[in-house]
Amino acid sequence: MMKPGDIVTIFGNPIKLEHPVGEAKLIKPISRENKLEQWEVEYLNDEGHTYMVLIKKDDGKKVS
Repeated sequence: MMKPGDIVTIFGNPIKLEHPVGEAKLIKPISRENKLEQWEVEYLNDEGHTYMVLIKKDDGKKVS
């Protein structure tokens, strides 16, 4: 489960995990839908600015 302070990769297409935008620190959750969560984030290469992004829910399964 994602929590504030975690560092995640943000994707342009979060459902298919395509088109990586960059690494960001999670600030706070805004909303949670079926497969997506909306978060306020701060990109590691753009400190001091926050953005609202959609992130695919972490289902707890590990991919190997």
